[in-house]
Amino acid sequence: MDLTSDIRHLTSGSSGPLTSGISFVYKINNVPSGSHALETAVFWELKRRGAEIGYVRTQSGYEVDFFARHVDGRQELIQVCADMDDPQTRERESRAMFDAQKQHPDAAMVVIAFNKPAAVRLPDPITLLPAVEWFLYPQ
Repeated sequence: MDLTSDIRHLTSGSSGPLTSGISFVYKINNVPSGSHALETAVFWELKRRGAEIGYVRTQSGYEVDFFARHVDGRQELIQVCADMDDPQTRERESRAMFDAQKQHPDAAMVVIAFNKPAAVRLPDPITLLPAVEWFLYPQ
């Protein structure tokens, strides 16, 4: 991956992500840090799938949780969110994705959410996937 100023490469670091990843199984529904646990689980799954992983900070200061370059060449901008019920959360996640896509026009935009309320829609072309679907049915 060509690491430019807008893409930060992620490394596993200490045992912190592993501990957080394990806690995901037990705590995702019951703690405010559930999105951090879900984000850690997504990180490890992207690593398992062989993706090169970074995150994006746009020139406007927005952040996207992951920029993934998959072994087949596909690129994805991925936001991870525990709860998509709040309209402000949906707007914030969408705004960051659209801003990051200016720098990465070939990347698909995906939001992985612990819950996907039936009535929630994100602007096209952002795909909203429930976490269970993303983990069990890789694209």
